Amino acid sequence: MSAAGDKPTHRPNGDERADTDYAMSFTKGLPHNYVSGLVRLKAHFEQFVGAIETGASNDFREVPLGPHRGFRAAPDESPLRGWETPAAGLCFNLSGHDPQSITMPPAPRAGSDELIGEMAEVYALAVLRDEPLTDLRQDAAASTPRDRMLEELGALRWFNADASPSGAGAEAMYRRRTGLSPQTVFRGLAPGNSVGPYLSQLLLVGSPSATNEPFDGMIEYGAQTIDQRVRQVGPTDFMTSWDEWFDVANALSPSTRAPDTGNRRFITTGRDLANYVHNDALYQAYFNACLVMLSNGISLDPSLPYQQDDAVDHQQGFVLYAVQHVLSLLGEVCDRALKTVLFQKFNVHRRLRPEALAARIEKSSLLDISEITHMARELNDTGIAEEIRRMTGAASGTESMLLPMAFPEGSPMHPSYGAGHAAVAGACVTILKTLFDHTRPFDLAGDAATAFVPTRDGARLATVEVYDELGNRSAMTVEGELNKLAANISIGRNWAGVHYFSDYWESLLLGEQVAIQLLREHMLTVLSHRTCVYHDSTAVDCGCSGCGRLGACPMRPLFTLILPHSGPTHIQRWPRCGPTRRSVLSPS
Repeated sequence: MSAAGDKPTHRPNGDERADTDYAMSFTKGLPHNYVSGLVRLKAHFEQFVGAIETGASNDFREVPLGPHRGFRAAPDESPLRGWETPAAGLCFNLSGHDPQSITMPPAPRAGSDELIGEMAEVYALAVLRDEPLTDLRQDAAASTPRDRMLEELGALRWFNADASPSGAGAEAMYRRRTGLSPQTVFRGLAPGNSVGPYLSQLLLVGSPSATNEPFDGMIEYGAQTIDQRVRQVGPTDFMTSWDEWFDVANALSPSTRAPDTGNRRFITTGRDLANYVHNDALYQAYFNACLVMLSNGISLDPSLPYQQDDAVDHQQGFVLYAVQHVLSLLGEVCDRALKTVLFQKFNVHRRLRPEALAARIEKSSLLDISEITHMARELNDTGIAEEIRRMTGAASGTESMLLPMAFPEGSPMHPSYGAGHAAVAGACVTILKTLFDHTRPFDLAGDAATAFVPTRDGARLATVEVYDELGNRSAMTVEGELNKLAANISIGRNWAGVHYFSDYWESLLLGEQVAIQLLREHMLTVLSHRTCVYHDSTAVDCGCSGCGRLGACPMRPLFTLILPHSGPTHIQRWPRCGPTRRSVLSPS
């Protein structure tokens, strides 16, 4: 199946080929020019690309890593950071798809209205990093910082429904969001993302036990417990001076850390969410979600085998169609998603991180690159830029357009597009929606029209009414909260300053495709009589060992409809609005 599938054409956005100075490419780790912030020698970047193409360890050892003449703010003997597994995308799998066999569309180009909007959004997230996430709700009280950022974002062409953005193709238009409100801003695009509070319930609630209720946030993990509360770090931003930025761009591994307050609380602010996704075991949120759902009576899909009473089935799920099955698939699909997205990162797109684009904007008058000059002009006159200059001035003594970062080391040592967390989110949530009863209400707060949110200090959970993006009373579903969990984890990286919105969305769809490929092949190996369910909930008895009717299998991917046809299965993306998105897979 994998060998007979589509052979995609990988399409970068063309910036690297058109840009002789590689200003829009990922150059972090290479020696940089202190005055311009660009890579010191173009030959170094070309050598870096050559090593990426071979994947050979010896070739990478020859690529220059670190500053040309020492660090600026850090001691010269400070440790360096190497690039993170650039050869992973060149791996091959003995089963399932190879990392090179799935692709994603080009990233937004330099100078485009979309990239201007994305960068403004990353700046706005930095401004609001220490504001309560409960302010991002339809019924929340007025908030001056939030409302100002909403107004400033809404004035940009990319977010303004009355404006026609330049350079936006069909793929970009599916990512476009207009009419931003407290209920929709900084959220994902999937069904359920704009219903209820900003945070998924699956990042807050725990398991019921003899000593705890779900609202206590303690997850039963065998004989141990996992606390949904996170370490609270102080409101310190990093890389706000040119010297600090320059050192990190030159592969510095900083010795400083975000100050630990000694307090633990439920995720309350964007900084808390960024801290969660800083050092997480990459699929821990989905592992936890599986345990939370099962312990609270959210069962596996009733169409799966072994879901009836033992008196009926005479057997139980264990290695198949039970918690062990789900958790093993999460680990397997996580590995495949990471290899797939790393191929896109290093071998196709090599997109620069937001921290580097902020440095280009800061040095735009010196660089004299028309696309960067245009972006700087569009951003510099906004109230968002005014806030960024205030923040950098307060932190470093010099106002600038550098991006205040949540992490002292800034981004990871790999390119921005696609996003590893988002690819894993798309893959893992697709697995969970396939195997769980995704249609049922999410009613752990009493009913599906009531949700848990952290109190303003994050010490405990309170309840609020659920609203949708139009301001109407609504109700949460398991599918919606899983979709929201994927968005929270992915966009949590944007709150940190290390990713753009398009990184999240397209990588989520990439991870979804990885999971679909895994599930299609997995179903052919499972020796169990199946009842399959169409996307419209029509049940059909397949009457086979390892369902051969792939279009009818009960896959519930993040944003796709799996349409049963007499011919090949057509997997189509499910857009937020507008016409059905293009087919992206057509298995033989």
